[in-house]
Amino acid sequence: MTPVPSRIPPLLLLGLLLGPGLCRATEEETWVDGFYSNGTNATIRAFQLKEADLYAAGQFTFAGAVTAGRVARFDGELWSAVGGGTNGTVYALAQYDGMLVAGGSFSTVDGTPADNLA
Repeated sequence: MTPVPSRIPPLLLLGLLLGPGLCRATEEETWVDGFYSNGTNATIRAFQLKEADLYAAGQFTFAGAVTAGRVARFDGELWSAVGGGTNGTVYALAQYDGMLVAGGSFSTVDGTPADNLA
């Protein structure tokens, strides 16, 4: 289990709340240039670390230059889609038993029925 930081840098928190895009702040609370990798075309609602990758979810349909159905993986350089995505907004991501779990307002995941949880 990844330890949760006791304090989220204010600049990072602000970046999470503002909407489209992705940026990173250091522990010294300064922005790191070039991290965003073109961001997303709509709001990110949740992040989850899984191994060395950062997963983002929300209302977006593009992450960087990749079509991504509201869930995408960022490996530190490039975005990639996570399956076929969902047909509605994802509000929460969690890791459970080595799997990525999503919750939100959607009825399908990868075209398969899923009542707001996948």
